Amino acid sequence: SNTSYEVGGIKSLFDDLFIYGTQDRPYIARKTGNTESSWAIVRQFQQVWTLPKLLENIGHDLMAGSKDGCHMLKGVQEYGDLRTFSESDRVKRIIKTNWTTSAFSAYKPDDGQYWLYLPGYNYILVCHTKHPHRDPTGKLIYPWTLYEPPITPTCFKQVGDKMLMGCADGYLYTIGEAQSKDLGTTKVYPKFKLAYIQFPFGRVEVNKIQFIASSLTGSSFTIKARVNGNQETELTSETHRLPISDGVSIADLGGATVGDLTFSIVADTAEPWVDENFECFSLQLEICDINTIGNPVHFGGLMIQYRRLQQ
Repeated sequence: SNTSYEVGGIKSLFDDLFIYGTQDRPYIARKTGNTESSWAIVRQFQQVWTLPKLLENIGHDLMAGSKDGCHMLKGVQEYGDLRTFSESDRVKRIIKTNWTTSAFSAYKPDDGQYWLYLPGYNYILVCHTKHPHRDPTGKLIYPWTLYEPPITPTCFKQVGDKMLMGCADGYLYTIGEAQSKDLGTTKVYPKFKLAYIQFPFGRVEVNKIQFIASSLTGSSFTIKARVNGNQETELTSETHRLPISDGVSIADLGGATVGDLTFSIVADTAEPWVDENFECFSLQLEICDINTIGNPVHFGGLMIQYRRLQQ
């Protein structure tokens, strides 16, 4: 290498080989030349670095994790163009707070998921690279979710169509519909958090919130509201219930017990709106404690009723 700096990671993209630097000497370089005598290392970017266990080929791009976040190197094959972007702004605080050099990653190609695990943190950070969308400014962004594993991972490896997790208990685990651990005592409650909504009129009074949602066998979930940039503490927390469909059968309940049925049986008793009464200039909503009984819960939209306050 003629970079004269320590190498933090190596990975191929298309027909090129890319070399990443370390935290003390960040850079991205590309190997050129077809024979050993003509090899050269040409630096392409600065301020990007990684560790060997955090650099993944995710199809047409490279994803590199570090304490500074996750950066994607995007290749435009037709023009030989290369660009690097930070794709982890939404979880950057989590990465910085829980950073350790023992962090490791993997790529799950069937779902397009980049998995990042920070030992000591209770969740696996997952970037969904196959589901990008644009924010209000037009920037392409990728959604992130948190997976809470019932075990403590020590490594990941994609083998064929299976993602294997080596764990602290000495066993290998895989994710699939037929596998489980302690299913009788462990229940998974999915959750997701929306990006902050900035109100166009400045300060407003929020009166009602409604998630347009449905499930064949009914459901319940909690709506938490955070305001004015707060990422930690919710201002309100309300339970919302979805009724069972009129056409549901006993078989559709999938063996649910009476204790599972914490939601409405009759549609008239399920409030379509959650009443609120608070002021803010920006709002973030989190959906958590989603209770599913054998069938998916479909979220189709969001409605917020508010009024503009005098400036």
